Amino acid sequence: MFTPIWHEKMPALFFRFQPAWLVLVVMLMLFFVISPAQAVAAGSGKDYVPGQVLVKYKAVTTAAVRSRALRAVGAQPMQHFNQFDVQQVRLPAGVSVEATVRQLEADPSVEFAEPNYRRYFRLIPNDPAFTQQWGLQNTGQLINDVTPVSGIANADMAMVNAWNSTTGNKNVIVAIIDDSVDIGHPDLYANIWLNPGEIAGNGLDDDGNGFIDDLNGWDFKNNDNDPSADVGASEGHGTAVAGVIGAISNNGIGVTGVNWQLSMMPIKFAGDVATELSAIQYAIRMGANIINASYGGPFYSQTEAGAVQQLQTAGILMVTAAGNYDLDNDIVPDYPSSLPYPNVLSVAATTPVDTIAPWSQFGGMTVDVTAPGISVYTTMSPYGSATFGNRHLANQYYDYIDGSSFSAPYVTGIAALIKANAAAATFEEIKGRILAGAAPLAALQGLVASAGRADANGALTVAPQPVLLMRDYTWLDQGNGLPDAGEIADLHIRLENVWQTATAVSATLTALSANISVLTATVNYPNLPTDAYAASITPFRVQVAANATGYQLYKWKLDITAAGGYLATRYYQVGVGALQNGITHNGTLLGNDQDDYQFYHLDVPAGASNLSFRTTSGQNIDLLVNPNNPPKFLPNGYFNAGGIDATTLTAFTSSGNEVITVAAPQVGTWYAAVLKDRYSAVNNYPFSLTATYTVPVAPTPVVAAGGGSGGCSLLATPSKQFDPTFVLLVLLALFQVMKRKRFRQAGCAVNIFYQPESATAKRPVEKSS
Repeated sequence: MFTPIWHEKMPALFFRFQPAWLVLVVMLMLFFVISPAQAVAAGSGKDYVPGQVLVKYKAVTTAAVRSRALRAVGAQPMQHFNQFDVQQVRLPAGVSVEATVRQLEADPSVEFAEPNYRRYFRLIPNDPAFTQQWGLQNTGQLINDVTPVSGIANADMAMVNAWNSTTGNKNVIVAIIDDSVDIGHPDLYANIWLNPGEIAGNGLDDDGNGFIDDLNGWDFKNNDNDPSADVGASEGHGTAVAGVIGAISNNGIGVTGVNWQLSMMPIKFAGDVATELSAIQYAIRMGANIINASYGGPFYSQTEAGAVQQLQTAGILMVTAAGNYDLDNDIVPDYPSSLPYPNVLSVAATTPVDTIAPWSQFGGMTVDVTAPGISVYTTMSPYGSATFGNRHLANQYYDYIDGSSFSAPYVTGIAALIKANAAAATFEEIKGRILAGAAPLAALQGLVASAGRADANGALTVAPQPVLLMRDYTWLDQGNGLPDAGEIADLHIRLENVWQTATAVSATLTALSANISVLTATVNYPNLPTDAYAASITPFRVQVAANATGYQLYKWKLDITAAGGYLATRYYQVGVGALQNGITHNGTLLGNDQDDYQFYHLDVPAGASNLSFRTTSGQNIDLLVNPNNPPKFLPNGYFNAGGIDATTLTAFTSSGNEVITVAAPQVGTWYAAVLKDRYSAVNNYPFSLTATYTVPVAPTPVVAAGGGSGGCSLLATPSKQFDPTFVLLVLLALFQVMKRKRFRQAGCAVNIFYQPESATAKRPVEKSS
């Protein structure tokens, strides 16, 4: 793209001295030149380990070629992950990570290179509006957390009934990849994994796995054989996770784990992708059946994705925490929980009254199920700092704690019980049982794919069946691919089958919102074997009401049937805000209600200029704008809030009056997001949003008399922007020129004149025949 240098006399001079065909070609070329936006995009804000890059070479690359590629960027190898054929390298001091990644990816021997992105443990921030509680058996009892609260009876995971089937098995190995697990904790030690190939304390690598005396796992942060918390360090997250999965039970002290007995394999990592790879590699090699991953981050990592696919190949289920920043993971993904692989199970958090936790991340197509995540009473590390646990007391062995980090281990615990009950169960069966056996809750409809809270007894006793979930959709219209007022569109919904093969699949779509109707409601799907995805053979057809302007929350219900009497009802919701030029939209953000932000879009026509998005509010709200996609952003619970990529424009002042302007916007759909300040105690955030742009003045074609008795002169006055009318007039003029013999006797003249929008009228340049 480029912006041509222009002078107001250039059109007339050009037309006067060039052949007519060349005039046409050049004019048409100029109409399709697009000037770049003049606004400056926000920086990437990416969070990674400084001075480190992860590199994967192409399969046929020799060691010499790999070394040459590293020398070219001045990098030194740190370690190689054989399981994934990925190399971690160190850069010289002061060398840009992102520049090095670009250099390496330009090398033909490199398949991909990326920063060593950080991963964050799923602790909950101390937001003032949080309420808490619950446990394994909910009778509505008072829970004595920092703020005592009560739940409602049976808003739990039915553990008492589940334990009638099994209380666990020591042969089931659950790897806990986390910041630490205190292997000597009095309520954990008996359920810590014991490496059968290692002899304690002999200083030898008895099993030949490359780790000396790894009797109870490994610490990849400090590279030693003790995965416990470092004294005084801000560690202990994993100890709380372990207590949920498998605290020693029926022993007269402390708490009860979901599993009364199992083997928990502690693998300590440093909260980055590189040490996560080491941990996953270790878990695969040492025979883990299930992995608990109560961590995540907003940046996609190809390396991490490849490692999780290796887990799939090894038959290992990875249970992940969806996150704690009240984001819709369908729109703003979180990793690894948003990875689209069948062995990933994403878990959101619920409350003691069977609603989604106000801070929990969610996603009707990307988050699978929920589990308790508020006031989880569990084991604590007495050695780390007092940063864990809601009471923040040092030297504690137990405390309450909040977060989806502690929802995920509840589901991991159920997965381990399923494996204990059926040793041959695959990850598909384990995941399928958890989703099929989940307790459906109206409060979760549209927020998680199963619309359910994990139920251990249901998972253990449910009959084998398909498990069909909505995974994504495509809105096919004649415009921007979004539901806009008055349009009719084809809707393709893609399903995933988690468990047993589904045949004779059909689905019926029902709109649950007033401003939308379904014209073609029932469609058929192809057969779906286990782990398969498929869209319907023909699409649904949907119509949006003509008055559906401003922000709309569209809700759907999909009733899915299959052979054998299978019936499942799935729900989905999508928030869409259609803006119109110059019209102010008034809205409200509902804090702590899965509505901390709203997305809008505006269609910008050709020739528009001075695009502006403005918010006004008495509360602190922020604004992001992107010309290509809905803005992806970093929740400020991770670090500084801001755009996640260089094309996102941001306005983050301390007020609610934000402005983003673009002098020369590109043509097409622009997207905006309005966000609330997540750390404010205010719940409702009224705001207004106005988008405006300047429309170019339409040119006025003039047909002038003169140039002969025939009176066939033509004066064309286009604007500087693309003007179809002017193109038509030019073609007509050139047609007349090419037929000049026909008009010669009439003395016909063709007048072609370029009239800038702001210029005064000038005398046309006449070309007489």
